[in-house]
Amino acid sequence: MSTDHTKQLHWPLLGNSPVKRLLQSAVSHQKVAHAYLFVGPTHVGKFASASIFANSLVCQNKNERRPCGSCPACDQFAKGLHPDVDIIDPNENQIIPIGIIRTLQHKMSLRSFLTEYKIAIINMAEKMTEESANALLKTLEEPTPKTVFVLIAESKDFLPQTISSRCQIIHFTLTQHYQIENWLIARGLEKKKASSIARFANGRPGTAMSLIDSQQPIQEYQEHITALTGALGHSISERLSFAADMSKELPGQKVSDDIEATLESWIAYFRDQLFTVLALPSLKTHSNHPLTPKKYIPETSSAKICRIIENILQTKKLVRQNANPRLVLENLILIF
Repeated sequence: MSTDHTKQLHWPLLGNSPVKRLLQSAVSHQKVAHAYLFVGPTHVGKFASASIFANSLVCQNKNERRPCGSCPACDQFAKGLHPDVDIIDPNENQIIPIGIIRTLQHKMSLRSFLTEYKIAIINMAEKMTEESANALLKTLEEPTPKTVFVLIAESKDFLPQTISSRCQIIHFTLTQHYQIENWLIARGLEKKKASSIARFANGRPGTAMSLIDSQQPIQEYQEHITALTGALGHSISERLSFAADMSKELPGQKVSDDIEATLESWIAYFRDQLFTVLALPSLKTHSNHPLTPKKYIPETSSAKICRIIENILQTKKLVRQNANPRLVLENLILIF
């Protein structure tokens, strides 16, 4: 009988098939690396992949499909209660402080409670402070057997090179439009709506999923662009006020999360503007929606739009690295 159980690992993940096959093979052949770094755009499935990868490693049903979803370990994992799996997110200050990493190190040094592996998923790993990253580095340099770290970030450049060099780097990419559209149709959506959602999602399955039952992402995008195009038509002082308002923390919101969502909208908008200038309207993803402003400024060159997109990406990186939101936004809005 074949010992290759890769075919039994039916992971319901859309897109990034090479990544899925690589991780499934690692589980099937028990050749799991000590540390992984999942990098790629937002909402393309990095966290979902890390989650199902961890679940497969702790699943107790070794002879059947993993994760089976029915064994005690899978039940605990689904409830977020599995003692051998830790998921780390930034705290309310949008950092991962050294205390959290030290607690994690202690837990990872203990013997597994239920299975062979102990697994830590560090989401938005670039939010680690310098002290946190240095502490984690010690663990990565002297790994405990059967411990697995999965770090998640948009880019390896967001992390110290000493950390990324000790991880197996797994690159996630955007999913093709037709794959998302077909997936939506299989879920019962009619073709026109599926095509519209797939186009707006722009290769991000997570965004497509959120649009099935809610138009909120589209509405938020339109609000972000309406505010931006309005601000760009005003004086420098009014632009600076706009940046200051963006950096204010609102009740129940994390200012960096809101800024990142806004910057993502700006990137999508200027990308569409670039395709307009290049006479490639079929490649536009967001600006086809009727409420979206159609123009940035008349006769904008493609070179200028590319510079704007690069500046937005740099601003997003700085926000992720906990730079002062108001200062980086003021610098950005004055460049437009």
